[in-house]
Amino acid sequence: MGEEIRVVIHPDGHLTLKVSGELGRQCLQVTEAFEKEMGEVFDRQRTQEFYRKAQIALTQRNPETA
Repeated sequence: MGEEIRVVIHPDGHLTLKVSGELGRQCLQVTEAFEKEMGEVFDRQRTQEFYRKAQIALTQRNPETA
């Protein structure tokens, strides 16, 4: 599953953005452009995904065979 951004426009005109599919601080980068265009951020609620660390797979190369 890739990242998903859900935008909810409330009756009073304020927006809620919810990011799924990103872990850690990466979700903040995903919404950065929206936040710049839409105005001031009044509240930020972090989900469980925010507090999970992204897992990065590393492969070790043997310099003798490269």
